[in-house]
Amino acid sequence: MREDEELGMETSLTMSNESTEVALLLSRVRAVITDARCADRLDAERWLNMWLDTPNAAFDNRRLGLK
Repeated sequence: MREDEELGMETSLTMSNESTEVALLLSRVRAVITDARCADRLDAERWLNMWLDTPNAAFDNRRLGLK
């Protein structure tokens, strides 16, 4: 296997892991919104995307977004 193929596989695996983590986080956000009976007023995916794209003081004001 060539080095560039290995890097491609590593990048693919990392993206896959990130996608899985984001899916799990979205599932948890949806559960919290549902439990709070806010699902009719709050879109979990939109809220999570905004949260990930907002600078976070706990992370030295860095954004956690995946973009």
